[in-house]
Amino acid sequence: MLSPSALPGGLVPINAIRRWDKVAFCLIAILNMVALAIMVATEVDLVADATFLLAWGFLIFFGLPYFAARSLRQSFHSRSSSR
Repeated sequence: MLSPSALPGGLVPINAIRRWDKVAFCLIAILNMVALAIMVATEVDLVADATFLLAWGFLIFFGLPYFAARSLRQSFHSRSSSR
């Protein structure tokens, strides 16, 4: 697989993206669309919409990197202990 620095601008060709990465991206996109649908269905005014979006943005901004780093640590730990 090509590294992101191999191409100008750090872009990776679409055929170099693993299938699991595509699945993870689609899952995250679907969860965001569901959250937006819940917001539209339940919030009635602009302040409630803004609060919902800020809370969701906070969870995405801090939650995804936290859990991604945690799972990466666990996968590296399991690889190093299996050798």
